[in-house]
Amino acid sequence: MLIKPRDSTGKWYVSSFVDNHNHDLLPAKFVEYLPSHRKISDVDIAHMDSMRQVGISIPKIYESIAAQVGGYNRVSFTKRDMYNKVRWHRALQHGDVNVVLSALANAARVDDRMFWQYEVGIGNHMCDLFWSDERSQEDYKLFGDVLTFDATYGQSKYNLLVIVFFGVNHHNQTCVFGTTMVFYESQASYVWVLTKFLECMGGKSPTAIITDGDRSMCLAIQQVFPEAHHRLYAWHLIRNVTTNVCNPRFTFLFRHCMLANFEVGEFEMHWQIMVEEYGTSDHEWVKDLYTKKSSWAMAYIRGSFFAGIRTTSRCESLHAKLGHFF
Repeated sequence: MLIKPRDSTGKWYVSSFVDNHNHDLLPAKFVEYLPSHRKISDVDIAHMDSMRQVGISIPKIYESIAAQVGGYNRVSFTKRDMYNKVRWHRALQHGDVNVVLSALANAARVDDRMFWQYEVGIGNHMCDLFWSDERSQEDYKLFGDVLTFDATYGQSKYNLLVIVFFGVNHHNQTCVFGTTMVFYESQASYVWVLTKFLECMGGKSPTAIITDGDRSMCLAIQQVFPEAHHRLYAWHLIRNVTTNVCNPRFTFLFRHCMLANFEVGEFEMHWQIMVEEYGTSDHEWVKDLYTKKSSWAMAYIRGSFFAGIRTTSRCESLHAKLGHFF
């Protein structure tokens, strides 16, 4: 594919496209042997474990599975995959948590500034874990004035919530400052995590923090970073507007109210016109969103956030970083 800019408009366009493969394709009968296609299902793993417990070897087990599915070419994995799975299980014989802690300890031997802490809860089970390496700490030292973390990445198979702390550098590229896993989305857990983050970063607090608006998280931020400005992630707001109002035009106008370079008076006028036009003046979710406007409307953010910043260059830098997330 060749892409060029159009001189008259400055827009980019596809000038040529070749849809033929530049190499010979693998015959269909061998596709399932590609690493990306090989996989062992939970049923096959359980079958393998039960047969190994009675002393049956891996080759015999593989032969048995092939006979059940109608031939070796129908098995979605190889004997090598089975041996690898057995080795993996042996590595975890002392528990996955111990393996993780061992891996972090080994990383600390190579990286003198590797920071990792964990907390043990009821039943002597690990409930919270935080870690950050030297590169992440250096990035935070340089670019940590705006910090964001998102608790919607999903959960691990152990129901631990994965949260990534990140920001943007001077090239507008995402840089990770640290990672944590928490078992409970509670204020206490978030306070522990933020406290460890602050300890890891030598006590440096961010100027602004952007989150998805989780209440427990908001309370923890107020406790650990009382001087930081807390803002809401634009992506989450737009998604919630789409879900709660279900009108594409309203979503478009809301995004304009949120991001446009308005003065406060202009914002209020556009907001009033928007809610009256679409009959959402009495919509409970919309009214609640309006009460939080200082956390997401740029018209309000500019006045409160940049009031205490004296240097123009720093003001512009922070504005650009906030714009990355908004």
